[in-house]
Amino acid sequence: MGFTTPCFIRKNTEELRKKLEDIGYKNAGSSNHHDIIYTDTEHGVYFTTFASNITDDEVGYDCKYNRTLFLAIAALRDDTDNNQMFINDKGDWGIYNDSVEEFTQRLKEMGYDGPFEYREEEI
Repeated sequence: MGFTTPCFIRKNTEELRKKLEDIGYKNAGSSNHHDIIYTDTEHGVYFTTFASNITDDEVGYDCKYNRTLFLAIAALRDDTDNNQMFINDKGDWGIYNDSVEEFTQRLKEMGYDGPFEYREEEI
């Protein structure tokens, strides 16, 4: 059990690799010279490669250059909802986090000082 959907993106940035590590992937080998980041869901790892190594019969979903799509698909798991994207019937979307404390810490890291108040139905 774990990550469910292999995917790749046709860009390779430190920020994207860090995001993959934040959602639980391990680095199985990467280089700044490669132009593809590929997730291996069976082993819970990611690696970088050259686009010339990608074939028409790849198992992973090709996210092209769409960062949001790539991270949403990479986060899909069958054992937790943490870091997964959800949408409601109005078309609003958001990313689920396991705890209010974790969410508050991420806001602080992004420069928000608070105060942080949560309604009971949000917790």
